[in-house]
Amino acid sequence: MEHSKRVRNAVLFPIIVLIILWSIKLYEYISYDNLSDLGILPRNFRGLQGIIFSPFLHGSFNHLINNSVSFFILGVMMFYFYPKTSWRVFTFGTLLTGFITWLIADLSQSNPSYQIGLSGVIYMMALYLFFGGVFKKNIRLMAVSLLVAFFYGGMLWGVLPLEFWEKQHISWEGHLSGAIAGIMMAFINKNTAEIPLFPERTYSWQKHDDLDENEPYWMPGYFEQKQKEEEERLRKLQEEENNRLFFTILYQENDTSSNQIN
Repeated sequence: MEHSKRVRNAVLFPIIVLIILWSIKLYEYISYDNLSDLGILPRNFRGLQGIIFSPFLHGSFNHLINNSVSFFILGVMMFYFYPKTSWRVFTFGTLLTGFITWLIADLSQSNPSYQIGLSGVIYMMALYLFFGGVFKKNIRLMAVSLLVAFFYGGMLWGVLPLEFWEKQHISWEGHLSGAIAGIMMAFINKNTAEIPLFPERTYSWQKHDDLDENEPYWMPGYFEQKQKEEEERLRKLQEEENNRLFFTILYQENDTSSNQIN
């Protein structure tokens, strides 16, 4: 895949989604209409429609602005670094996030409220980007994981049932649902090879042609142990060589003595 095409595809999808989100919010603002009842209503059969519609609905422009920035950044990263699985992950991850939210949100409330917003999907994308590199054991994708952890590591507070979220009317259950969905998507797709950014190289420090594939070379202290075993092997070879030389010299001396007596 050409680099320019890859960048274009990665940027295009988040922009299209954001256009839809902002169009819906502007419609609500202009028409004085409130579409929140299309959101997820936990454990209510009618509320299942929100699994599809809730990510497109936001309570305020501030809510939408905050989600728009994170969604664009994470969306570009996901579609750029994971072009083969991004569509599948986004689609099924979004549905799974909504379904888990429908199951667990407002469990302590007698009258559950509608759950709306893109936050759960953002958490799903962030956790997928982090665990995707970890599960695939790909060095370049692990670098993406570290980048996500550095910039979005603070998001983990959002999955905890803190009083702060309740005061802000923010659904931590939606965040937790997205995090669970993201980890699940990363695990399910761990064996799917992604299209490399550049031709893969094998560096000298990665080459261990003499290693048995079944040996646990990744264990701590493996190479130190192998070095000790090699040193012991060389020591024994040296002892054998010294013994051989000793008996050779001894034999030659005995042979010389016998010739002198004769």
